[in-house]
Amino acid sequence: MEIATNPDKQEDEKSLDPIEEGKIEDKKRKFMNSYRPHERVWNFVDEDPNTRLPHLLRATANPEKAYIDTRVRDMLMLISGMGQHLRAHEAEKWDHVNKMTVEIFRKCEADMKGRMEAYKKMLEEAAQK
Repeated sequence: MEIATNPDKQEDEKSLDPIEEGKIEDKKRKFMNSYRPHERVWNFVDEDPNTRLPHLLRATANPEKAYIDTRVRDMLMLISGMGQHLRAHEAEKWDHVNKMTVEIFRKCEADMKGRMEAYKKMLEEAAQK
């Protein structure tokens, strides 16, 4: 026979595990799958600024509110705590992490610039033919 962990609760009252609640919420959002980028709903291109629509789906997104099971909030708190520890106790490592993070973005930007230049060159060559 099971012993109730909370005597105030009725037997028919059930509390869902936060992970299970998250899975239920994820299932509710499956209707959006048909509207993902391959259907060009989110990644639409509208060059005319007079008819351009504001981006409604991602602009105000809050990852902490997106998952009610607190997995994002918990992860952000963990990352923040690690950062605070590094800053306070291991400043050299913190500086190294910062430098490497900036370097990643510099390399990505340089790569993007190189690809854009190659693309422009390809367009120029195609226009000359």
